[in-house]
Amino acid sequence: MEAEADGRLARPLSKEEQRAWAPLVQSMLHLLATLDDELKRGLDLSHLDYGILMLLRIDPRHRRRMTELATTFGVEPNVITYRVQRMEARGWVRRGRCAVDKRGVYAFLTEDGLALVERATPLHVAGVRRHFLDHVSPAQLAVLAEIFGPLHQRQIAGPAMTAADEEPGPTIEGHRDIVRTPVPADRTASDPSVRDNTPG
Repeated sequence: MEAEADGRLARPLSKEEQRAWAPLVQSMLHLLATLDDELKRGLDLSHLDYGILMLLRIDPRHRRRMTELATTFGVEPNVITYRVQRMEARGWVRRGRCAVDKRGVYAFLTEDGLALVERATPLHVAGVRRHFLDHVSPAQLAVLAEIFGPLHQRQIAGPAMTAADEEPGPTIEGHRDIVRTPVPADRTASDPSVRDNTPG
C-alpha cells in the first residue's frame, strides 16, 4: 500500500494537472509581489506586515501568539519574530508574555499600528480588486472559496487552544496601552479585509 502511494506521489503531473497547477503558482507569485510593491511604495509596508497587523486588528483583544502568526502565514517562527521586531521599533506593535501563560509570547497592536491599518486597508483592497477580483466572476470566486477555504484550514490545523489562551485580561504583562477598540459591525460588513481571520 505504501509503495503504491509513493509511486502515485512520484508520478509526473499530467497535462490537466499541470495546466491547473503552473498558472496558479505563477499568478499568485505575481499577484502577491504586486500587492507587496504597492504597499511598500504607498506606506513602506510589506504585504506580510499588513497581514500581521490586520490579524491583530480583527482579534477582539488585538493580540495573537507569535507561533499562531507563523502557522497562519506558513512561515518559520523566526520570520515572524523579525517582522514583529521591525514593526515594534516603528511603534506599530508591542510584544509581551501572557500574564496567565508565561510560555506564550504575544504581539499586540498599538494605537499607531491601528492608525496604519486604517490607512493601508483602502490601498490594499483597491489592489486586490484591480489585480484579482475584477478578473474573476462570482461563480469562479465561489469555486475558489470552496477549494482554498478547506485547504487553508488543513494547513493551519494544530493543537487545540489551551484554557490559558482563552483567559481574559490582564492580557499582556507589563503593558497597559493595548488597543481594545472592537471592529465596528458596519466595517465588518463592508470591508472585505475584515470578513475572515486571514487577510488577503
